Amino acid sequence: MTEFIPLSDGDVHWAFPEPGDPGAVRQHLLTADAHLGRAATHLGLTGRGRLGFHRIEGITLAGVFAALTLPGVLFLASAHFPRRCPWDLRWGPPWLVGADIELLGAGRVEGSGGHPILAIEEVVTAPVEAAQALSAATAQLLGRVLASPPDFWWALPAPDILDTSDGPDAPTGGC
Repeated sequence: MTEFIPLSDGDVHWAFPEPGDPGAVRQHLLTADAHLGRAATHLGLTGRGRLGFHRIEGITLAGVFAALTLPGVLFLASAHFPRRCPWDLRWGPPWLVGADIELLGAGRVEGSGGHPILAIEEVVTAPVEAAQALSAATAQLLGRVLASPPDFWWALPAPDILDTSDGPDAPTGGC
């Protein structure tokens, strides 16, 4: 079971065990969260899509994550250590920072992801820079969301194909 812990209720040390300047890291994360909140409000989803921590079966994932979903589009943002599975307890550096907007119904093929209209990905080795990069990525996501009226986003077609796969097979053995 996955538990979502809002940024305000979490600890930056969960994503960045040695944050250097935890106050600066938290401030950049709060700015990223505010960008996501503005995007959600623009889309009519006030109070959703906020940045937070995820805990699976008692294990806190090494990062911060957010997602907003409309029938035909997915908005994602994260800064995380790319673990192989939830039980892999290693921590960064590096951190993978990104923000994405994916059209889910446009030319989608079963087993594939959506069609990206914004894809930002950066590998960062310092906590403050990772949090800054997330703030910058969410600012770009917000700019793209605000560039179109909410009706545009809500009118995007939902996928015709229900893809129930979990993506590529997970590696077997020693996670």
